[in-house]
Amino acid sequence: NLRFTMVSHSVVEDASLLEAIDTASTQDLHRSNLLRLQVTELLAECHLDLENRKWTVETQEYFHLISKTISQVEVKETGIRELADKPLSVDLGPSKGLCLSVQPTGCTRTRLGWTKKSGNAQVLPTFDYTVEIPSSVFSTKDYLHYRYFDKRNAIMNAIAKALSKDLKKVGLVEFVRIHGSNRPPILRLTPPRRKAPQFQVYLHVGMDDIDWIPKLRLVPNRSNIKEDGAKSQFYNHCLLFDVRRKFEDSHLEQLMEHKSCNDTLILLQVWALQRGLWRNHDGWDKNSVALLIVYLLRTNKMNPRMTPIQQFAVVLHTWATTDWLGRKEEVNHKVRAAQGQAIQTQINEKRTRTVLVLPFDRNGENASAPSTELSKLYEKQTRDSPMTPDDPRTLHEAYSSTNHYLLGPVFVDPSMTYNYLGGVSPNFMKLLVWHSRKSLDDLNKSRSAFEVVFMQRARFWQQWDLYFRFPAVTSKANDDWEFSVRPLLERLERGLGDRIYAMRVLSNGNGEFTEDAGDSDQFPQLDVHVGIQERKGLMLSPTGTDHIIIGVSINPETSQRMVDRGPPSDHP
Repeated sequence: NLRFTMVSHSVVEDASLLEAIDTASTQDLHRSNLLRLQVTELLAECHLDLENRKWTVETQEYFHLISKTISQVEVKETGIRELADKPLSVDLGPSKGLCLSVQPTGCTRTRLGWTKKSGNAQVLPTFDYTVEIPSSVFSTKDYLHYRYFDKRNAIMNAIAKALSKDLKKVGLVEFVRIHGSNRPPILRLTPPRRKAPQFQVYLHVGMDDIDWIPKLRLVPNRSNIKEDGAKSQFYNHCLLFDVRRKFEDSHLEQLMEHKSCNDTLILLQVWALQRGLWRNHDGWDKNSVALLIVYLLRTNKMNPRMTPIQQFAVVLHTWATTDWLGRKEEVNHKVRAAQGQAIQTQINEKRTRTVLVLPFDRNGENASAPSTELSKLYEKQTRDSPMTPDDPRTLHEAYSSTNHYLLGPVFVDPSMTYNYLGGVSPNFMKLLVWHSRKSLDDLNKSRSAFEVVFMQRARFWQQWDLYFRFPAVTSKANDDWEFSVRPLLERLERGLGDRIYAMRVLSNGNGEFTEDAGDSDQFPQLDVHVGIQERKGLMLSPTGTDHIIIGVSINPETSQRMVDRGPPSDHP
């Protein structure tokens, strides 16, 4: 029967076609669908229930309570004079007061990345609020020589004592230091509760504007303290950090309309927490990660219609492939010898990093960078009266040159005033890049990608082969711990070379945690009744100790090699 024969032949062809299908692609499809389901369950477990009316009422009531208390704070001029070089430039009598206002800031204001304890390494959900000090409080030169921070700390001290008077309503009030500098602390408030607290508040204190500071005083080649170099640049960053909500909040609002981006931020938080890369004193914070997502959206490198795991991979790819710290480029210069006409070639190293500039909108990155007011002022000043002959011609070049901007990675706001990553150390950035590359490989190759990427814990004490402990020693009494450690790490990396894969200094966010015991972020706290310490005794690590702990990952192929090479003979 011809018809039967044709049908049989068709069935045979279909069967052979099915056998020819690449089974690997079928397995990939199954793996991607399974990963998507696992990520959905993880997000459902971590999301904070914003519809819970009781939860919302408690947080709102607590916010109104601390706002009312802070609005009634009185700071006497004599209290300020004890720390500041000059008295305040305004009358602070009881009748006028400071007119302090409290505002939610960053991801707290936009409700981005809010998670339960299960998505926060068993740490209480944390909300950030900022007490804004009127700029009229500061005199025209208070940005110099830590005078702003003296006044800021005196006002914070008064706020802390006012809040601690009503412990039954306000709860526990402590000073904590969460950044590389020990000078500007913040307040941690834990509301009282019969059983267990449901959340905690980080209360920052900053200025309401920076118009009172001359714009060019904040560019990389300006020093506002007696020290220069990296310390001076970090000091300028700390000044801008206290007004960062002016550079962050309006841009973060874009993510409020994209649920997938909020889910991506939570995935990145879980991923970083498992590796001890979250809440570090020298690392990316939640706001800067959210702003990186905004950058990727505005430069069309990420689509809001992507799934959270796809956006997660885009962020990891950006971390892994961007030249954050600068690559070495050999530049040959022909130099005539002082005696004779012989020409010799001198090889210099020029290192430039990639500078990310957050666009105002989706028009692209380069459209906003050259036209900012600050960049025009910098170019005019450099052209007319440069500070040194080697000053970069443009502000973008000043940020990209590792010889001029010494802090680390650069990701600036559209005005190019504030570096969102000014507090991120090169040591942290190298580790973040390494973990990003490894996780990308796991997502592409591993059959158990979800477990490897999101569930395996590899914090500081499980991640390294060797651990070293050094006493924290500094040559100057007022040196910060952070800038005594960075040169030490740089010298160790140079000396060990390829005998190691990586090294990392112990930071916050690396405490062990279980479901019963909360994660210790290892932020040292100080009782408010003791008061803020003076500028002496700053050589304390982020975990509150007087020593340095460094973890090292050994390269087994080269670690046993004897010293068989050294620096060039013409280098000291």
